[in-house]
Amino acid sequence: MATEGHGHHGERRSDQRLRLMFAQLLDEQEHDRQRIATELHGGIGQVMSLVKITLEAAAAQIEGGSADKAEQSIRWLIPIVVDSLSELRRISTDLRPSILDDLGLLATLTWFFRRLEKSRPDLKIERDVHIEEEDVPAVLRITLFRILQEAVALLLKEDSATSITLDVHTVGGMLVLEVSSCVGDAAVVAEQLQESIDLLSIRERAILYGGKCKLSVEEGNEAQIRVSWSAKALATFAVR
Repeated sequence: MATEGHGHHGERRSDQRLRLMFAQLLDEQEHDRQRIATELHGGIGQVMSLVKITLEAAAAQIEGGSADKAEQSIRWLIPIVVDSLSELRRISTDLRPSILDDLGLLATLTWFFRRLEKSRPDLKIERDVHIEEEDVPAVLRITLFRILQEAVALLLKEDSATSITLDVHTVGGMLVLEVSSCVGDAAVVAEQLQESIDLLSIRERAILYGGKCKLSVEEGNEAQIRVSWSAKALATFAVR
């Protein structure tokens, strides 16, 4: 009976921990929404207000016979609008990279790692992509890409991370995504990551589309996040 009581107590603690992590995940998602809203309102929103005021003033100048001044005002706006367009593209890309819809998953993976190489020239980056576009159902492509993004970001939170390795392949009809990083003490890092809401987010994304997520410690102090989808799961989403 004591063993049964301990078992129920352990289950309650596990449920409480999961609820807490899920609440933290929701808080982080809300924080991201707030950040995007602030960027749109505080940055681009203010620029649009400035554009409106300047164009109204330029129109008044033209009506008053000062076309030269109006032209100067409009030309002054051009670099400001160009910067705002670049900022809007950045926000849009963070939400959903257009290259995924235009050129597909493989091109998006290449684009992602080129950006990573530019932003982190100190990292040793390796990628082995052994899949074809049709190996990944269309509805799963954005999920796979988001999992890759989150896994890389999670592993690079460790100051001791010196490398990132991506391996995407199929085996026995199963689709496998592996993201690894060499860290100082992989066992300690893995224990910390197990409690991370970022890892919970990755697991939730994987499970939502019939996948499995596993965090492990490989030889050579390498922490690895492995997400896989069975042939049955892939077949289910392939018909959507």
